[in-house]
Amino acid sequence: MERDTQMKKFLRLLLALTLMLTVCAAASAETITLKIAHNYDFVTIPNSVIAAADRLNERYAAEGKDIKIEFEKDYQRIDWGEYGQNLIFAYKNGDCPDIFSVSDVPTMAAVGMLLDLSDLNQDAFVDGAFNSFSVNGVPYAMPFDLPVRVIYYNKQVLVNYGWTMEEAEALPAKVAAGEFTWEDFVQLCADVKNAGVCTWGLSHRPGAGNDFLTSCRRSAAATTMRTASWYSTRKA
Repeated sequence: MERDTQMKKFLRLLLALTLMLTVCAAASAETITLKIAHNYDFVTIPNSVIAAADRLNERYAAEGKDIKIEFEKDYQRIDWGEYGQNLIFAYKNGDCPDIFSVSDVPTMAAVGMLLDLSDLNQDAFVDGAFNSFSVNGVPYAMPFDLPVRVIYYNKQVLVNYGWTMEEAEALPAKVAAGEFTWEDFVQLCADVKNAGVCTWGLSHRPGAGNDFLTSCRRSAAATTMRTASWYSTRKA
């Protein structure tokens, strides 16, 4: 009888210790919830941030760290100006997201809602990648991607325009060497079209976005674009 009583006491003590350990383990686990916001399409941008956090969670687990990162998502599709104002209002009300896409770095940096990212390792980025996201030399945001636009050219069109085939075939090498610039390309597109050699100097993808043409307009050859309709958004 006495032995049974002692056994019961031992089991109760063991159960109590088990519960205490469970509570302590739960208390030591840390869940970090971050708010992430994004505007318009290409949700692959914020989703890539979430995917990176998932990989970080896996690393924490492998290292035995009871840390988990979770996200509250706020994806919108509104005017960029309105989106930016909403972020500023949210910041002033103490409810700003932790990570968000941004289109007006100078204004938001002036408000004080952006972190100084000077300590960020920029070695993996090409030179100048942070220029558009810096104010007075201080980076306050980072590029979400660095896309590459590919341009195919018709060598026969250039031959019909007056180039030799050797000159046409040597064009990529001249581009790589910096001997044929973006301004030269814009001018060539205009000249070839104006000479009647082809209908358009450049055919751009139809309806799927205007980022390429936006890049053209922002180039030093913008004046040429405004005065010569040498490009089209129809299918080539």
